[in-house]
Amino acid sequence: MAEPKFLYCRVGDTRWAAHEYDIGDVPLPPEYAPPEKRVIREAAAVGGKFYFAEAGNLGVLEFSPAPEFSHHDYAHAEFPDGSNCSRSYVVACGGELFDVQVYLKGFTPEILTVRVHRFELSGPTATLREVDGLGDKVFLLSARNAQVLCSASQYGIKGNRIYFMHNVMKETDGGSLVVFDLDTQSMETVSPCPDMTELMCSPIWMMPTDHDSAQEAEH
Repeated sequence: MAEPKFLYCRVGDTRWAAHEYDIGDVPLPPEYAPPEKRVIREAAAVGGKFYFAEAGNLGVLEFSPAPEFSHHDYAHAEFPDGSNCSRSYVVACGGELFDVQVYLKGFTPEILTVRVHRFELSGPTATLREVDGLGDKVFLLSARNAQVLCSASQYGIKGNRIYFMHNVMKETDGGSLVVFDLDTQSMETVSPCPDMTELMCSPIWMMPTDHDSAQEAEH
């Protein structure tokens, strides 16, 4: 079975390099053979390292200079009453790393609430601290990518909100866009493509051309 791999290119290099990696197998019943390898689908960059969710741990990829993998153990946030499962996102913002949990009601696709925690990475074990608000920032999340709008009011958008695509049932229309307001703990659900019955791929977020998240984060 072929190992997963990623491509990378350093500043100044003239070509891409391929690197195979192994972060374990997807937990499937024994009748599923051969086993399916876990792959890194999304990562967040902070302090020259890439972080990703890895089978209950926080995976770390750094180049020093060759690619090296490690991980942080951490105690996960407790599920709120009425929830038994969640969808998680790892988000980088202003040089810090955040964990966003979308909690579902019981074992249903219905959303119960959304909570945000900040990772404290001061040793081999990471710690989660719940965050009350994001200020004027907005998190834009999907299965394909994550973006941060550092000054939402500049673009006429209310800050302290999380936008994310919700399609647990893998509907062909791409599912719904959910806007969760951390101020009011309320959410709004809209259909971004009401006239389309089928999308060929998952939506991705694109930022305004004059937006510089790195520069705004420094200020």
